[in-house]
Amino acid sequence: MRRMVDAAVSIGGLIDTAFSPEAAARLRFGMPGIFGNSLRLDAEPSLAELQAAMAAFSLRTQGLLDDWGSDPVPLLYVNGDQDQHVPADDSRPLESRPNTVVRLVPNATHSAMQKAQEIVPWSLQWLRDQLA
Repeated sequence: MRRMVDAAVSIGGLIDTAFSPEAAARLRFGMPGIFGNSLRLDAEPSLAELQAAMAAFSLRTQGLLDDWGSDPVPLLYVNGDQDQHVPADDSRPLESRPNTVVRLVPNATHSAMQKAQEIVPWSLQWLRDQLA
């Protein structure tokens, strides 16, 4: 039986603490405006608006970190360990998830793009292995 999703790769994805009020207050490099744009706002949100809007996106708030089910789809999570937008502890809930690989790339920032030439082929191979 095929699932709707057979495997997933998240590179630089936000999970839980990245949506906290403290994390929202530390966003820079235009990220508040980018997040506001994704909410279809006409202007960059104030810090209070940003913090209120971001809280609902936490996978914990949505109840998605509480029960993985008996056989969760394989998941690869990759990010830089020096990500300026996502707190280092954000991936911690995934460490106990079955069928999951968490890879924090040393000395890399958001999405570990400094190491893209390494990350992308490795991620594609991981995905191929899961779908074989």
